Amino acid sequence: MKCGSVCGAITGGLMVLGLYGVEDGKTIGAYFRRLRANHENCIECAQLLKIDRDKGNTDKKAHCDGMVYECVALVEEILREQGKISG
Repeated sequence: MKCGSVCGAITGGLMVLGLYGVEDGKTIGAYFRRLRANHENCIECAQLLKIDRDKGNTDKKAHCDGMVYECVALVEEILREQGKISG
């Protein structure tokens, strides 16, 4: 959304979980906790980009692509655990 608040990949993951009927607080909380644990307790786009830049990674597209892949993998894991998808 280009406004620096919650990462679009994270938001998109929540949207997919919702489409599959995964809306319970425990699962959603675990989704956020796992992402925060992987990113210095951060889920805000502007802060995530700053953390990445501070580590010397200046390729914004690579960072964002990585976030998308990470969120997709996590959503797939949750959906498999809950029997919503197979594979």
